[in-house]
Amino acid sequence: MKFINLLLLSLLLSCSGLSLAEGKIYRFTDKEGVSTLSKTLPSYASQQGYDILDDQSLRVIERISTREEQIDFLQKQEILKQKQLQAEQEKLQQRQHAKQQRQQRRTQDLSLLAQYPTAEILTESRDEDSQYRQKNIEDLSRQLTQSRQQLRDLQNQAAELEISGEVVSTALQHKLTATKQDIEHNIQLLQQSKQDKTFAQQHFNDELIRLERLLNSTKTE
Repeated sequence: MKFINLLLLSLLLSCSGLSLAEGKIYRFTDKEGVSTLSKTLPSYASQQGYDILDDQSLRVIERISTREEQIDFLQKQEILKQKQLQAEQEKLQQRQHAKQQRQQRRTQDLSLLAQYPTAEILTESRDEDSQYRQKNIEDLSRQLTQSRQQLRDLQNQAAELEISGEVVSTALQHKLTATKQDIEHNIQLLQQSKQDKTFAQQHFNDELIRLERLLNSTKTE
C-alpha cells in the first residue's frame, strides 16, 4: 500500500512540472494508523510527529518529533545543562581551594622563614625540644618506678596483716587504690609523652626539609 502511494505521488509530481519543484511533502500517520503522504499537514499530525520530504527525490529533509519526544528532549537537555553547571561549579570550587592552599602555603613559608632564618637555628630548636621531652620521659619513668615500689610495699603490708589475722584498715585500702590509679595515670602519661616526642621530631625534620628548600629557592632568585 505504501509503495503504491509513493508510486502514485511520483506520477503526480512528474505531471505537475515546476509548480511543485520547490514544494514540500509531509509524511505522517493518519487517524487510521496508515502512513500517508500529503502536500498539506493536518493539525493532529503536528502533535504526533511527521517527516518533511523533498517533493522531487522523496528524500527526508527534516524529522519533526512528537510532542512527547520534544518534551523528553527538553528534559534531557535540562538535565545535561544542570550536570554541566554542577561540573563547572565543582571545577571553580577546586580552583578556589587550590588557590587558598597556595596562599596558605605561602603564608606558612614566610612564617617559617621568619621563625628560623637559618637551618642551624631550626636544628638547635629541634635538639632543645628533644632534650626537654626526653627529660620529661625520664622523670615520668622514675615516678612510675617509685609508684610500683610503693604499691609492692603496701601490698606486702596488707598481706602481713591478713596472715597475722588482723584486718586491713580502710586507710591502707585507700592507699592501695590511690597508688594503683597513680600507676595507671603515669603509664598513660609516659606513653603519650613518647608519642609526642616522636611526632615533634618528625615535625621538626619535615620543617627542616621545607626550610632548606625555601632557603635554596631564595638563593637562586
